Amino acid sequence: MRRVNNFFRGSITADEREQLYNEIWTEPVKIVAKKYEISDVALRKHCSKFGIPLPPRDYWEKVKNGKSVYKPPLPKVTGELKKYIRNYFIKYRCDLKEFSDEELQHRTS
Repeated sequence: MRRVNNFFRGSITADEREQLYNEIWTEPVKIVAKKYEISDVALRKHCSKFGIPLPPRDYWEKVKNGKSVYKPPLPKVTGELKKYIRNYFIKYRCDLKEFSDEELQHRTS
């Protein structure tokens, strides 16, 4: 089954961003890039654009050798990231019941 490649639309949803973050930290970038049918260089650029931290060069070697490795948390959507991440407002808000449907629609578009 071919994945829908959202990278070329210029933005992704908060869920897609989280999914990509988890994939990047589960498999090497080259393998994840093949799944999306883009180069590993392009995937690294998109991760940078979307504020997704990448494993350091020696990460997979350490994993292979059973060493302890640090996985940084996925940063919150703030500042410039708001231009590229859709629906982050809904995903991270606890008080959604306080907003009308119209307010939520305006904040997610």
